[in-house]
Amino acid sequence: MNYQPSQARVDSSKGAHEPFTADDAGRIQTLLRKKLGPEHVSTRQGMGNSRLSYVEGWRIISIANEIFGFDGWSSSIQSFGIDYMDMADGGRYSIGATCVMRITLRDGTFREDVG
Repeated sequence: MNYQPSQARVDSSKGAHEPFTADDAGRIQTLLRKKLGPEHVSTRQGMGNSRLSYVEGWRIISIANEIFGFDGWSSSIQSFGIDYMDMADGGRYSIGATCVMRITLRDGTFREDVG
């Protein structure tokens, strides 16, 4: 799949949007510039002896609610597909999937990316 992440843009086709105030925009910019602390990052065993780092979904939702407000953003799945599914020795499966998500702010600005 050849996917290019979108630049942030505004969707004007979805009715009325509520713009952020100048104070809100400044506060949001300040919070978004902060680095995510190590207390937010979890790890798990990967293939072989590797360790995988990730941020849990509930934590991302909590951070977004703190920054944008609980009703200041939304998410939607734009597409989802299985890229491959292989059965390995011992009956274990290896599955790869691709999901394109869209995050939309209350002012209509949105960003899409793949994971």
